[in-house]
Amino acid sequence: MNAIIEGLQAQLGAVRQQKDLETTAQSQGGTIINKIVTANFSPKGSANDAVMGYKIKNARDRAKEWVYGRNLKLINNDLEPVTVTLTTKFRTETLTSLFSTAVKEQAWFKSPKESFKITAGSTEEITFIETPEKVLVDKRGNTEFFDGVLNIKVTRADGTSDSKDFKTRLKIAHPKSYEGF
Repeated sequence: MNAIIEGLQAQLGAVRQQKDLETTAQSQGGTIINKIVTANFSPKGSANDAVMGYKIKNARDRAKEWVYGRNLKLINNDLEPVTVTLTTKFRTETLTSLFSTAVKEQAWFKSPKESFKITAGSTEEITFIETPEKVLVDKRGNTEFFDGVLNIKVTRADGTSDSKDFKTRLKIAHPKSYEGF
């Protein structure tokens, strides 16, 4: 009987510990992934904006600006290390000219690392790298938006994993609509 009670107390202790870790993660704000890692993007847009935003002026000067979400802070609130995997999906654009056709993903940013470990109780900060040279810009008359996704997958030491998608948005702006987002 004592062995059963001790087993139940150990299980209760583990549940309480997990609940405490989840409470800590929730108190840090941002988005919780796999019940244990907090993801915070900065700078932030409004609640209706994509998490990450970038704009390019469709004019000779090709002005460009990272509007929000350039930085990502990941906090591992677990008692063991986690593995984080970042993947992106960008909209594909096709441009056809008289002599050729170009098909390209509108890959306006990349991560300095795609898969990495975060030790228990640690923070990993990432600054995404802009890659406007990879964006296909047509001589459009209108402003166009290209939505994409950054997926963050967190795998815990016990092998369980979960992921979240975060919306990204690229604005290729007519010169008169470059301001704002």
